[in-house]
Amino acid sequence: MEWLSDLVKQITLSRTLTTAVFVATGVLFFGHKIAPAIIDPMPIEWAWLVLGAFLTTSVLVLTWGGRELTRVIGSAYKWAIYHPRFNKPTDIEFFLLVLLKEGSDEVLNLRDFHYRNPGIKKLELLEASRLLQEKGLLRENAYDENLVSLTQRGRRYALKLKINAKSSA
Repeated sequence: MEWLSDLVKQITLSRTLTTAVFVATGVLFFGHKIAPAIIDPMPIEWAWLVLGAFLTTSVLVLTWGGRELTRVIGSAYKWAIYHPRFNKPTDIEFFLLVLLKEGSDEVLNLRDFHYRNPGIKKLELLEASRLLQEKGLLRENAYDENLVSLTQRGRRYALKLKINAKSSA
């Protein structure tokens, strides 16, 4: 009976084999009901074996698919929450995006900018850059949080800002 436990272990480890067994047993079990002209009925003696294999593999496939589904739903939720269409940038975020739009391929140094514009606090700039980074519009330098630049998504969004500014003028 050790071969049976080894077989179950291999099936749980091999997603390809499990998916193939799932599809094959599904066709054997439900095929005749869906396409009786193409698929012959399954012999009655095999019914318990095919049903058992189908149920076992369906649980495994649903478990693996459930993990992927939750990952996809989570990333779609995060995308929707941080998408600029649904989450409009604040005034300081908008201002920072406009500044970065002017030199879209250059890095903006928030430290220098802070000294040139004393009306804006450095903490506000850092918080705005963090929020824009969470939205996927801004990239912060790995070694210095004061150096920021636009991501590809941020450049596309900045181009839309430019179009909207022209259409409103």
